[in-house]
Amino acid sequence: MKKYLFWLGLTIYVICFVGNYIYYQSKQLEDPIFLDHYYDIEVYNDNEVRLEFYYLTNKNDDATVKFALINGIEVYPRRDGQFNMWSDNLPEYKQEFTHYYLKSVIFSIPIKSLSNLENSAGIWTFEDMIVFFNNNQEVNANIGAVKINIGQPDTNIFHRRASGGSNQHYDFDLLVVNEPIIIQDIKTSFSKELDDQVKIKVDLDQKKLKQFEIVRQGQDPPQWFEDEGNLEIENKPGAYVSDGLFPFKLAAEDWMQLYIQHNPDHDSYYQINVIIEGMTEAGDEFIYTNGIIDDPYLDQQSINEIIEMKQGGANK
Repeated sequence: MKKYLFWLGLTIYVICFVGNYIYYQSKQLEDPIFLDHYYDIEVYNDNEVRLEFYYLTNKNDDATVKFALINGIEVYPRRDGQFNMWSDNLPEYKQEFTHYYLKSVIFSIPIKSLSNLENSAGIWTFEDMIVFFNNNQEVNANIGAVKINIGQPDTNIFHRRASGGSNQHYDFDLLVVNEPIIIQDIKTSFSKELDDQVKIKVDLDQKKLKQFEIVRQGQDPPQWFEDEGNLEIENKPGAYVSDGLFPFKLAAEDWMQLYIQHNPDHDSYYQINVIIEGMTEAGDEFIYTNGIIDDPYLDQQSINEIIEMKQGGANK
């Protein structure tokens, strides 16, 4: 009887061990998976542009990025050095999940490397790159979409009275017009790709917005500013840019407030612009941009969905 129980227990142990091993292996990534990024970056007199890309690896994968090929250009990681208070042997990562680490790499790209590749509008774009790791692994990574605008002039059409954002995926921009203009469009970078991910509302209530002028006199913002900031975008005043709002006119010294709301469940990294296109009273076209950054909140479920999409469902 004891011998029977021994073999029964051993058999159960082996079955459990093999089952756990098979399950563990089924969760392992074939290659590191790069998440989607939507970056629209304006570069002026900078010598370089830094781009941070996030990727998933298996927990037992300690390989690091050596370099990448982007549109034929070799780019290398910027090693700023991160202090680890526990041990130099611990892995560096942004976030930990059941079987994976979320890591990132920052590439430093010299502006002079881009000058020969930009198009006639001074824009350099890419959606893919080949990433080389120090274990000789090579990954063809789709990273979303990156656009670098080189030498774009600024505009004096608007004076910004206030702008900001929150960790609730919300941004705002409060502007005053310096001269009579016609607004023809307001959108974000990658508006087609992010059509269902970003909503913009425009508030033109002049009587209310001009009350914000008291801030320049050292007073606190009017109460409506705080009250409206706490509202969901569907309850904020104004009209959506998708509601047939354009074109519309603004006189000199008129105010305009933009509310920008990102889908809180988005799983991409944003460094995009709100873009205002229009024309002055003299007939000169202008483009005004304001940069906004929004990072996703990632949990185990969203990571599983990303892997299923990127790797074809091998890791459900």
